[in-house]
Amino acid sequence: MKLTLTQKLSIGICAIVFITMMLVMTIGQITVTGAIEQKIRKDMLAASNVFEHFQQGRLKELLAANQMAAQMPYLRAVVATPGIDQATILDGLKEAQGILNSDLFIVTDAEGKLLSSLTQPERFGDDLSKDPAFANALRGEHFTEVWTSEQGTFLVVASPFAFEGEVIGALLSGYAVNRGVLDQMEKMINCEIALITPDQSTVSSSANPFLGRLAAGGETSSSSAADTPQISTKLFGKEKYLTLVIPLTQKKEDGNYILARSMDKELAFVHRLQTALLLIGGFILAGALLTGVVYAGRITRPIKILLEGIRRLTAGDMASRVAVSTGGDEIGMLAKEFNTMAENLHQTTVSKDFVDGIIANMNNSLIILTPGLKMKMVNAATCALLGYREEELMGRSFDTLFAGSSLDPMIRPRLERLDAKEIARNEEIMYLAKDGREIPVLFSAVTLRDHADTVTGVVCVAQDITERKKAEIAQKRLATAMVSAGEAIM
Repeated sequence: MKLTLTQKLSIGICAIVFITMMLVMTIGQITVTGAIEQKIRKDMLAASNVFEHFQQGRLKELLAANQMAAQMPYLRAVVATPGIDQATILDGLKEAQGILNSDLFIVTDAEGKLLSSLTQPERFGDDLSKDPAFANALRGEHFTEVWTSEQGTFLVVASPFAFEGEVIGALLSGYAVNRGVLDQMEKMINCEIALITPDQSTVSSSANPFLGRLAAGGETSSSSAADTPQISTKLFGKEKYLTLVIPLTQKKEDGNYILARSMDKELAFVHRLQTALLLIGGFILAGALLTGVVYAGRITRPIKILLEGIRRLTAGDMASRVAVSTGGDEIGMLAKEFNTMAENLHQTTVSKDFVDGIIANMNNSLIILTPGLKMKMVNAATCALLGYREEELMGRSFDTLFAGSSLDPMIRPRLERLDAKEIARNEEIMYLAKDGREIPVLFSAVTLRDHADTVTGVVCVAQDITERKKAEIAQKRLATAMVSAGEAIM
């Protein structure tokens, strides 16, 4: 199916609008997605700093709390007094916990025997000297670790209990690391958080299975504290996450925090915006199609007018002119040049009707031959002279019109060769009529040539000289009679 110029222009305009719209949306999406991802990465790095400062602050609070508790005279006296009953020690711990506000509070004697635990008050006398936290504290060192027990996961600090320069026991206090704490942290740093403990159990700020899968897959290795935190890209189903692993303490074996941000959630607004833009783009495309049809019509309308003028001019209407008003653009200039050309042709070209009128009213015979000497046009005078109808002569050989060898032997070779512009001029030859009569004519012939000087035909003109021949015969007879009469008188 051939498309019109209007259809091609309309389709072209729509294609340009559609491709431009798709390019803008694609580039915009890539740019916006990249910018949002970069912002999330910066936010996560900033969040990791906030998170680490928060952790360090909590550890400092625990250390300060332990130092404060170690200086409490009542508590120090309870721990230093041998054989004191458990209830008295427990009351002392409760008083200290009310001041220190910690979730875990445990005290041992100098040998590492459990004196009291607020989370498990029924326990007493257990040997905790092998536990790394108490072992270090009993050696006079502060110790930090993640403690996992039946009561949950705790970030703890163990400190020595000293009196007059002698370690008389150990004090361990800590904060619980549970979902409530992680929820509080999540609100603070705007990231989903999970804690992976040394025994690979998971505490998460949400029910997101991605964090549990991340822990179960063993993908929680972190850089050392001195390294720059590395943000990784992880896929969970079709959802893309950015993750950052932060060690819980300075020791990697104590466990890690995982910070995670869902790219799909962050880009949800972009996807909604993209959907809205697609709808808007549909309206724009429909508007572009309508505009394209109207605009293409305005372009092609003057072209159609110009084409119609060319057809009229080709048909011989030399008065054909076009009226195109396009504000002086290229089409307007073309229409102006066409009108100028038509005017010049009108002034310099003889119309076909005018020529046909001349040929039809010629008294002499006119025959136009092809280069192969076949008749392709004859006038009415030829038909009247020879007694043929026009269709009887069209396409027949020129030899049809000659009686025997009446065509001058000098003329025939020139007709066959067509090597001269003028083949014959006023040569007397005989035409052969349809009824067999021989008709004397004065014959002239010239070749028709195009701009490349190639022969395109032969124009033959013949004048009937039958009456002149009769007059010549009569004149000869009269002359002969007069000579005979003169001789008789003599």
